[in-house]
Amino acid sequence: MYNINWKIQFEAQATKKVYELAVLYSCEIIHDEEQLTDTAKIKLPAFVLNNALKFESTLQRGDRVAIWMGYNENPVKSEKLINEFNGFIKEISFKDDILNIDCEDEIYAFRKPLKDIILPKKNIKQIAELIIAELKLDIKVESNITVTYDKFQIKANTGYDILKKIQEETKLDVYIKDKVLYISALYLNKRGEVIYDFAKNIEKGDLTYKIAEQKDVEVEITYTDDKGKVHKYYEGKPGGTKIEVKAPTSDEKTMRQLAQQALIKNSRDAYEGSITGWLIPYVETGYTAVINDDDYPKKTGSYYVKKTTTTISENGGVRKIDLGIKLSKPTEPE
Repeated sequence: MYNINWKIQFEAQATKKVYELAVLYSCEIIHDEEQLTDTAKIKLPAFVLNNALKFESTLQRGDRVAIWMGYNENPVKSEKLINEFNGFIKEISFKDDILNIDCEDEIYAFRKPLKDIILPKKNIKQIAELIIAELKLDIKVESNITVTYDKFQIKANTGYDILKKIQEETKLDVYIKDKVLYISALYLNKRGEVIYDFAKNIEKGDLTYKIAEQKDVEVEITYTDDKGKVHKYYEGKPGGTKIEVKAPTSDEKTMRQLAQQALIKNSRDAYEGSITGWLIPYVETGYTAVINDDDYPKKTGSYYVKKTTTTISENGGVRKIDLGIKLSKPTEPE
């Protein structure tokens, strides 16, 4: 028999003391490719045995947090917990006798002001490295795509603002893991693979299957330079549904890469919706989910995971997975 288990630790930056929670209402962790940061929301009872928790006098905004989740296997006592989240406390608040602790992942360390500057002809990796050096962060940068800005301005911005700007303008996957800032084209940086089967480890599904044949797409990517000249690049099928994308540069290689990424996202078979399973297997954004469906073999295949929502509470632990495009052809039934 498996019993839900968890461990949540905080480290006070002022004293370097480590505290571990003994009580918990719920904890929700969200990985979402469309958001710059992974987030965790921890809910605690404001009173325990009629005594108020003096949490805010012990820990504060900016203190570190680490969260593990998993199961205890009885009668064996060994713990099988997975480190699901690392980051910082962003906000502490009270509502209806509930103490809420909102947390962000390591991107939180970028929420510091930068000097104003105009950077001529820099690519996204160079921009990120300049920010990291100015903020004196122990983080490396890896990127599998070169996006070059003709001109990049930093004015009254934090490092967080700049990473968010890059993510929103390029539609790239920007995230931190193990002290590495990744700036990646979608679908290229494979983080892991899991297997789901409707007959075995899917509690419920709310999915709509979208067939690529219904998605003839033409991507038009444009950039307007300082002189008002409009630069355009096209990818896909002329006459198809037009997807318009604004580029941050006139660099043709960059425009082509961004257009191809938009084409892939909008023209492949995909699942829209989610499946809900348990804490096992572990999965996060950027994983490949291999979906087996004996009732509909054509739908069997590998799909991109674009969002996960993991929750533990008195009702147990569940993981909701939002799926995206199909990454492989369907497996033929034996």
